[in-house]
Amino acid sequence: MGGAKCAAELDVLSSQSIFEGALCPREEAETGGEHHKAKCVRRTCASCGPSASALFPLLQLTKCPLANSPATAKYKIITTEKKTVSTVDDEGFQESKDVSTTIKKSVESSHAEFTQLLEEHLVGYSAHRHVANFQAEQFDAMVDRLKDTPGHCIMLMDYGMNYSHVHPDETQGEFWTHVQTTVLPIVVYRLIGGRVWAESYVFLSDDLKHDNDFVRHCVGVLVKNMKDDGVAVDTIHFWSDGCACQFKLKKEMFFVSQPEIFLPGGAKHTVVMSHHFFCSCHGKGPSDAETAVTKSLGRGMENHGTYMAYPIDFFEGVKQKLEGLSEPKLTAKHRHSLKKRRVLFVERSSVTRVSVEFDGLTDEVKGNHSFKGVDRLGTIKRQWLSCACSGCFSLTPSACKQPQFNEEEKLDDISMKRHANTKDLDTRLTERSSKLWSRMSRSKNSGVGSLVALYQNNPSDEQQWSLAEVAEPARKRRKKDVIHSEEQRAGSTEDKDMVAKVFAYESMDDPEGKGRRLFHKPPGEKCDKERHECQCEKWHAELEHAVSVRPPIVDFKQAKKQLHAVPGLDDAMVLDATSAQKVDECCDADEAFQQENTTGYLPTYKKIRIVSSA
Repeated sequence: MGGAKCAAELDVLSSQSIFEGALCPREEAETGGEHHKAKCVRRTCASCGPSASALFPLLQLTKCPLANSPATAKYKIITTEKKTVSTVDDEGFQESKDVSTTIKKSVESSHAEFTQLLEEHLVGYSAHRHVANFQAEQFDAMVDRLKDTPGHCIMLMDYGMNYSHVHPDETQGEFWTHVQTTVLPIVVYRLIGGRVWAESYVFLSDDLKHDNDFVRHCVGVLVKNMKDDGVAVDTIHFWSDGCACQFKLKKEMFFVSQPEIFLPGGAKHTVVMSHHFFCSCHGKGPSDAETAVTKSLGRGMENHGTYMAYPIDFFEGVKQKLEGLSEPKLTAKHRHSLKKRRVLFVERSSVTRVSVEFDGLTDEVKGNHSFKGVDRLGTIKRQWLSCACSGCFSLTPSACKQPQFNEEEKLDDISMKRHANTKDLDTRLTERSSKLWSRMSRSKNSGVGSLVALYQNNPSDEQQWSLAEVAEPARKRRKKDVIHSEEQRAGSTEDKDMVAKVFAYESMDDPEGKGRRLFHKPPGEKCDKERHECQCEKWHAELEHAVSVRPPIVDFKQAKKQLHAVPGLDDAMVLDATSAQKVDECCDADEAFQQENTTGYLPTYKKIRIVSSA
């Protein structure tokens, strides 16, 4: 529907034709595709770049009279909308949070306003489209060039969405809050027997943080596995999406600059590393397929009666079947064909987390997609895009064969600024305890009736925490308070000595072996005496060290949903698995902190456990 001169062009108009008409013609790259020059998509070209009269001088669409008319135009745009939602934090408290939601919105304006909006959109879209296509092409080319670079390997990684443990016969509590398992597949491409093959390493874990520390830990485990198998690796090229808390952050760039990788057990492996990033929203690939295979197998097993209560059960359930992979015939082999699959479990307590700040690479991480180590700690080469031409990706690198599509490499320094973990364990637990009880005192009922976990100083083969219902808010310790059958000789005004009165539950083993956190059902009535010296057989409160409480807190309103009777076990109550998993995670993190940062411990914190090898 256009004028006499434009009607034919409008009939075949598409986003592709608009894009092509806005920039100079594409050129062929050595890696096989056709792309616009970097100066065109970066808007610095003298021919297609912005001029005094037009944002896109070559775009004929904007020169049509109808494009600049005041006539009404109706269209839809994708935009973000901010709203406030109520969420529950890691400590179990409700809080308000502002979130942005992507929505489609109907708009009515003039043709001229729509044309202006389209041009503004093309500025960002032209660069986005170029990065998406070029990076995908370079990844494929890099995989293919591995046949000429023995000792090099590519590691493609991406966190999958957590696996939710959903059981056909789940209880009400399990229905609303499911146990989660982290899934991180890493697909390794390397030269095997003269051909480039893919190998899958699927990491499963009860560690739910999804951060860079977990990624680097898994890389170390993977490299050790490869060394144990006799594989020689001297250069690693990582590929991933650009998630800012998992992959694309300064901590990762400092890691890439390292000339060595630290392996489990303390050994080191000399290696040169680089990290390449797909364009935003274009990072899906074979690693995501591995997530789908893993989760589909688990879901099928659970739907057919296999009960997998926790992440370790999931790992043990799917490992054998996933690793029973048949190698494809050479006639059916393609670029991403898997030669083998290995499934590994990472215990939450085994991941070392380091809180460090960095100097360098200011404002350079987000806008670049290629970062290379140069065999010198703290020095890194960054570049707008990756390049897998015969000059850049070679055992003897030479001049780039397709520089017109990219920008020049630049050398940068990055260094650790300071270690942020300077607290000892006593300070860590005291500060958290003060925060928890302060928030509870401001909540409805002052937290009375809420469920809390109490950390215990038990041997390694026993449960490490119990459950309790809050009877009174935490307070300062008083003289003659009785804690664990011992009368206190003096009071205290220090936060670390605060006490809390609770109704404690007695833990019990799961008779069905499902690993559930079960507790004996307490007496129906409660004793209100300060010191229990009667024989009333009621449920009585007792004082505990406030620092022994571990988050999350189960609000008294949710207590009956999270802790409920077990069908078939008259004397038992079960805590929902998700809450139990979060408490386990918190306790493990505290123990890891203690072992790495201090030799001191509080009475409510157990000593380092030594597990017998017998």
